[in-house]
Amino acid sequence: MNQADSEWLREGSGNCPRLHWSFTTDGPLVSLQFSRESGETLLADVSGGIYILDREGMVVALSRGFQRVTEVAWSDAGEGGVVVIGESRLSRLNNRLEVLWSIELPDAILAVAIDPYGQYIGVSL
Repeated sequence: MNQADSEWLREGSGNCPRLHWSFTTDGPLVSLQFSRESGETLLADVSGGIYILDREGMVVALSRGFQRVTEVAWSDAGEGGVVVIGESRLSRLNNRLEVLWSIELPDAILAVAIDPYGQYIGVSL
């Protein structure tokens, strides 16, 4: 048992957490989303990288073409999501990180959300 485990036993409750996998993005993290149905993890960084990782932390899809990503919303089913680029551009992505459509909105986007199956998108201006 190492020092961290013994501290957890003294101060924490339940089982001591274990590291299953780790991943490092190319730049500082902008968004981290978890798809509860598919078990995939979506990461976006300031360098324009968007990554989809499977349950084992392996890269399933990667795109480095999204500059100025400010927010991401990803569906629980892993069927796709939306990404906010800059202040007011919204792009819809499929599960291979391909752009399905984009729209420039008249005001700055404050927040985005997507339903669990990726069918409905909510945008706050």
